[in-house]
Amino acid sequence: MDAKIFNNAIEIMKEKLGDAFLSCSIWSNADGKPVATYDPHKALDVGAATALFNQVTKYIRKSLKDANFPVELNKYYFLDLTGNHIALAAQLGEFQWGMLIDTSKTTMGLLLNVALPEAMSLFK
Repeated sequence: MDAKIFNNAIEIMKEKLGDAFLSCSIWSNADGKPVATYDPHKALDVGAATALFNQVTKYIRKSLKDANFPVELNKYYFLDLTGNHIALAAQLGEFQWGMLIDTSKTTMGLLLNVALPEAMSLFK
């Protein structure tokens, strides 16, 4: 993973979402270990979060396959959390990018139609 790409993607999210963009990590699908993190408040146990979200993603993929869904997980999934927050896990090939977003400080339209596509385009 190129640190410059990660930093540019973070800058896009910070520019587009401002204070709504709270933290993020990129981790390897192979082992769930973080390879890059942005957490200005140092509030998260990053290693635990990335390992657990890596397992959640594996479980979602397996569940879809085992249930014979005709489609697979695509670009991202998100969890609606308390206090107007979402956790978003973007799929980046061999990596995932997890983010914590405060939805009271932005709109889902701006996140999903502007900020996220622009930032994810850097990883292609």
